[in-house]
Amino acid sequence: MKVAFLDHTQLPGATKPSGGYLDRIDADRLVSELIAERISAKVIRAFAPGSSFRRLPGSIPSPGRLALAPKEVGNVRFANVPTRAGRYIAEMHKLALKAFKSNFLRTA
Repeated sequence: MKVAFLDHTQLPGATKPSGGYLDRIDADRLVSELIAERISAKVIRAFAPGSSFRRLPGSIPSPGRLALAPKEVGNVRFANVPTRAGRYIAEMHKLALKAFKSNFLRTA
């Protein structure tokens, strides 16, 4: 399937693309490397020569190609170590809960 390649000055509704027609694979590569923007499935338009997108180094990988780290790290254990701040927060939580119950959960 062919994709119309518009110049950066052409409007998306142009009847004759100045860049001609490209194969879909070539058009997808231009879009992935931020040389052109996709307007529709059958039309792409080049970015201007001074565009900030063209100054980006290389292409940006798609999320499908990213290698993510494992969710768990071996031999790492997190312990709930009581500290002065932790005890203070726990005490404030108890006081706030007590105040809430006494003010809002009164039974008549």
